[in-house]
Amino acid sequence: MAHLGRREEQASQLEAVAALPDGDDEEMRRHVAGAMGRQGGLLGMVGRHSESHDLFRRLIDRFGDDPRPQVERQVASAMNNLCVALSNLGRDAEVLAVAVGGVARV
Repeated sequence: MAHLGRREEQASQLEAVAALPDGDDEEMRRHVAGAMGRQGGLLGMVGRHSESHDLFRRLIDRFGDDPRPQVERQVASAMNNLCVALSNLGRDAEVLAVAVGGVARV
């Protein structure tokens, strides 16, 4: 139970980083995208799948067109984790569409 409390606290801390403006600074964009990805993962771990889903969607929408490799990796990871969140929500039909979209990006 203590782990759940720590994960909730970590997710809250990452939320502050994810809310930072990222502009065009590559390092900042990488950090913000990474914080959003970690926050989404933590939310999923504590069973908050709907919030996890929403966060991964926002990450993909916000950074999906960024061609820089370090940011692209964060987007690819978010797409994978979005599939997991969708599956946990019982939205299996959408998993395939996200996976096909991810393959199309390559």
